[in-house]
Amino acid sequence: MKDKLNTPLEKAVFHIERVLKHGRSIKNLQNTNARKLNIFQFHSLDVISLILIVIGITTYVLKRLVGIILGQIRIFIFGARKVDFQKKEN
Repeated sequence: MKDKLNTPLEKAVFHIERVLKHGRSIKNLQNTNARKLNIFQFHSLDVISLILIVIGITTYVLKRLVGIILGQIRIFIFGARKVDFQKKEN
């Protein structure tokens, strides 16, 4: 059978030639739901903003945890030292 398409390349060439041969307009090929999306949805700004918020919150929490852990290590190693910034009068 000569009409049987064996490879993906042959299938692509067949469909391109078919569209060109039968004169379908480009408007039929461009009619997608993506044209109905607003800019916020089209560029996935909601997803990007969610990812940035999650990264920001994770970074903040990790910095706080590392600060607390290092503070506890400092207290354990050096002991609790209170610094008195007020001047003592004799």
